[in-house]
Amino acid sequence: MLLKISDDDPYFEAIVETLKLKFKTGAASKAGKAAIETFFEIEQENQILNAQVESMQSEIDRLRILLNNLKSTSERTKIRRWGNN
Repeated sequence: MLLKISDDDPYFEAIVETLKLKFKTGAASKAGKAAIETFFEIEQENQILNAQVESMQSEIDRLRILLNNLKSTSERTKIRRWGNN
């Protein structure tokens, strides 16, 4: 696959130089390829973590409802106990 980017912006050139240092290569194309591969891996991990967060949030919501039900039941039990004394 051929991907060609032409940009004379000094900021972009600085980014490319930083990537070349980060990925220990002198070639901009190798640095670009490594950056794309790294981004893809991070994106996949991000999707997995987001799914885990959603799952945990659902469990937290379920437990909050359960806790509220238990508190309500406990309060009704206390009222009955006080009423019987």
